[in-house]
Amino acid sequence: MDLSKLKLGKLSSLKAVNFPADIDLGIENSRAPEVLLYFVAKPQDVSSFVDLCLRTRLPDDNRVVMIYRKGNKALNRDTIIAPFRGGTHKEFKLKPPMLCALSETLSAFVMQKV
Repeated sequence: MDLSKLKLGKLSSLKAVNFPADIDLGIENSRAPEVLLYFVAKPQDVSSFVDLCLRTRLPDDNRVVMIYRKGNKALNRDTIIAPFRGGTHKEFKLKPPMLCALSETLSAFVMQKV
């Protein structure tokens, strides 16, 4: 998996949440993250992601990233991003690269909690 595609720039303290054992990000979780990486496996995980982001103290220049497996019929890019584009979660805004492929099997949405 190529995390450089997330274009995090100077943001270096990361925290990974909800990842299955078969996905190794190769990072050490920070106690004071600038970036939250959250694995979304089912539609309910989107709400859990939002709750975690709202509870977590993040700096103004932050990134919150939802990573998901491609090819999941119950969970695809449209079902993940719909609540954010529809205005349900106004506390978030998309940040470049917005949607990117991290590997042949994983994709990610990149946002900022405002």
